[in-house]
Amino acid sequence: MKNQKYKILFTVLIVIFAVIGLQVTFATVPNPGHLLSELECNSLFCINSTAGTVTIGGTASNPLVVNGRITSTGTPTANTDVATKGYVDAAVGGGGGGEETETVVEITSSGQWTVPAGVNFIEVILVGGGGGGGNGVVSSIHAGGGGGSGYIESTHLTVTPNETLNVVVGSGGSAGSWGGASYLTKADGKLLVWANGGGAGGNAMDYGGGGGSGRCSGGCGETYHPGCSSCTGQCGGGMCGLTAAYSGGYGGTGYGAGGGGGGATEYGHRAGGGAGGYYGATSVSVSAANGSGQTGGAGAPGIVIISY
Repeated sequence: MKNQKYKILFTVLIVIFAVIGLQVTFATVPNPGHLLSELECNSLFCINSTAGTVTIGGTASNPLVVNGRITSTGTPTANTDVATKGYVDAAVGGGGGGEETETVVEITSSGQWTVPAGVNFIEVILVGGGGGGGNGVVSSIHAGGGGGSGYIESTHLTVTPNETLNVVVGSGGSAGSWGGASYLTKADGKLLVWANGGGAGGNAMDYGGGGGSGRCSGGCGETYHPGCSSCTGQCGGGMCGLTAAYSGGYGGTGYGAGGGGGGATEYGHRAGGGAGGYYGATSVSVSAANGSGQTGGAGAPGIVIISY
């Protein structure tokens, strides 16, 4: 009878210890049935905190994240691989697999331009034609003003691959005339972007002619023209006329530059200088004609620049 009691007590103790052991085990291991170092395991992956590995699909890899930072330096070999730090650094440092090149098209005469295949966005810069210089007057001792430079417009446009666009390049204004506008339209005539030409220099009357308006204004003929303190065109425009009879002001340089004013009929009276043109788009420099005698100089033509 006594032995039977001991057996029952022994069995109870075994059960108690077994229950306590299971509680400790399940409280310690987040995922029952795996090692204590295996923080999470399922049919897809297993994280091992001791070895510092992440096993995916049965293959162990280097740690992916330690203290919030990617530390693996391996290189992905397939589209399904995890991008690693070394791979990302190399891709970023190398421009993501190669630098893109930009194509620039300079259009100097009116016509049509076809959007290349695969191009959906373009950047356009337009320069209007420069204004012609003002004329001198035979009966006057005063000179004409310089022409203003063409206006500049730039924009980004959404286009359709292989569509045809109409391009108009503004011509330089003749003596005493505005420069032509540069603009771009769709095939149906819808206007996309427009840049006005420069204004004509004023003809000489009782005093020197005023400078033409534009992106840069032309210089005034004679320094005492109302509101004008210099005969030199703005923005790097041409020089004033020489202090000699029939001398004309120099035109500005660059696309869209204004022409010089008409020369004075007497010594000491200077023609206005043409306004400066657009220098940034091209290495080619087109000079507006100089004024000669009483005839104002012609403005330089505009340009249309397309890049994609």
